[in-house]
Amino acid sequence: MENSKFHCSAEWHFSRLRGRGTQYAYLIYSFALHLSKKSGIFSASIPTLAGYFGADDKSVRNAIRLLAATGFLEKVSCEPGASVRYKPISHKDWAVKHAGRCTEKEVTPWAHETGDPLGPELYAISGQRFTPWPNLVKGIRNTGHGSEAIREHFREFIQIEKPVGKKWRSGFAGRFIKFLKSHPCSDPSPP
Repeated sequence: MENSKFHCSAEWHFSRLRGRGTQYAYLIYSFALHLSKKSGIFSASIPTLAGYFGADDKSVRNAIRLLAATGFLEKVSCEPGASVRYKPISHKDWAVKHAGRCTEKEVTPWAHETGDPLGPELYAISGQRFTPWPNLVKGIRNTGHGSEAIREHFREFIQIEKPVGKKWRSGFAGRFIKFLKSHPCSDPSPP
């Protein structure tokens, strides 16, 4: 099982498809989900799809075969002279049927804890380069600033520091706390 910085998605699976038609697989899948939103059924002729996407019939046919072979499209009916009817399968439903084939999101330091959402927010603001461990978040909170002020000051601090590489780790947290303490508390509200 592969780990990633993100949760699994249909896009992750499509990026690993190989063979003819792969470049149209996601487009057709996304389009099928959109068109079948109310009915749950996707039915469009290959020439119509090819024209819509500016592709050749063979590429579209291959993409649909890939989607059906991987389980993202399930054939509902196939009548002579009519377009095949498919049921698009959401990634959530697909993952249940295909257990063990999804990527796992890497565990963050706060993944098993409940409570302060500030750690994951700072992690996201930093572009996943700064890991504010739970005790560090408590230290940041001890400066007296509220959540909104901390987020604003964190963005400002990043703009001033412009951290690169090891500069995100080497004393970054301490410098940020010092930066927070140098600013008066204007938003002392709780998280």
